[in-house]
Amino acid sequence: MSNTNLTATQSFEEKIKERLTKDIGDLIPDEALVAMIEKATEDCFFEDQRKETGTGFNSKTIYEDSVFKKLVKELLAERMDNAIRGWIDDNQELMAKELKSFIETSAEEAVMKGIVSMFHLPFESMKFQIQSEITNKFNQHGMY
Repeated sequence: MSNTNLTATQSFEEKIKERLTKDIGDLIPDEALVAMIEKATEDCFFEDQRKETGTGFNSKTIYEDSVFKKLVKELLAERMDNAIRGWIDDNQELMAKELKSFIETSAEEAVMKGIVSMFHLPFESMKFQIQSEITNKFNQHGMY
């Protein structure tokens, strides 16, 4: 029975499709139909996609990259990644030298930042104490 139902549905859809195709063909010249299809394809492929987010006062319009831009970015990223990996493979000695230098420099900076960070809070506390003592002394002598 489901096979009969499927066949009936398919034939109904085919009839509608044929009828619409015939009617559209009668109403729109071939050149205009081709132009409409080309325009829709170009819009879909090359124009950024408009998206609405949120509702009411919280709604916002954002634009996502077109299909074309997404494809180009993907291909460029892949090719750049391959080129960079190839260059790194071809320049192992230079990479090792630069990496060693970077690590040494970064390690020195990290140690210095760590030391500054360690002593920052005690120095700030000491600074506050000294300022308070000086302010109190001035207050006691009526100078502030």
